[in-house]
Amino acid sequence: MVIIAVVVTVITEGATSELLAESIMSSAGSMSAAEFATAAAVSNVAAGVAGAVAGSIASQAVGVAIGARDSFSWKGVALAAVSGGVSSGLGGWAPLASEATVGNAIVRSAVGNALTQGVAVATGLQASFSLKSWQPARSGPG
Repeated sequence: MVIIAVVVTVITEGATSELLAESIMSSAGSMSAAEFATAAAVSNVAAGVAGAVAGSIASQAVGVAIGARDSFSWKGVALAAVSGGVSSGLGGWAPLASEATVGNAIVRSAVGNALTQGVAVATGLQASFSLKSWQPARSGPG
């Protein structure tokens, strides 16, 4: 199910990103630099949300179909949307986007997990902040 989630997420996020980039570029002549930067940042986050939602739906649907999951969770889809948006937003955050280092990946992962959990708790998608969930994120990918 993980492979399905990754493939669907990457394809959907890429396609959404291209579509939004074309839309922004067609309007770029009438935008100020600040408007262009804002539109680019928002489209990046939107593409991350779209990819995460599609990946969650696809992987859950396959999981239910093959019996690996008991039921489909819209709460899981919502959490994926929050996580996808936060991750995409942090990807363009200047303090972490300047260098592709392991340290930046670890910090981005920890900050992203903390922000995602904060939004999830505030919106009722998660009961409380989970340090157990946060700790693996601190170690970065893998």
